[in-house]
Amino acid sequence: MLNDAREHGFRIIPICPFVRGQYAKHPEWADLFTTKPGENPVIPMKPTSAG
Repeated sequence: MLNDAREHGFRIIPICPFVRGQYAKHPEWADLFTTKPGENPVIPMKPTSAG
């Protein structure tokens, strides 16, 4: 996952608790993630249509 993200220029949103835990142990991965180590991600919500 990390190599693919780095190779394709993607950033990882660490939604999964396991991934967040591993990232907290490896702050050197910070260039690949949208958050700081140990920080919970903010998940953008898709706007809903009224009506």
